[in-house]
Amino acid sequence: MRMTRLLIIVLASLSLLACSDYQRARSAYEGGNYPKAFELFKKMSEAGDIRAEYDLSLMYLQGIGTKQDLN
Repeated sequence: MRMTRLLIIVLASLSLLACSDYQRARSAYEGGNYPKAFELFKKMSEAGDIRAEYDLSLMYLQGIGTKQDLN
């Protein structure tokens, strides 16, 4: 029982950290700081964050914060 509670707390904490990273990236993007947003989205994408992968793909597609890549 104790181990289950600890596991739940750890998983919840990790989820909150992931959300805060994504929020920082979105804030950078919405504030026009595209290089910072690109950097954060790329880092999260490499870690497997699907939301960041999507946003990063849009940045590549539209050439925002990076050279446009249609491939």
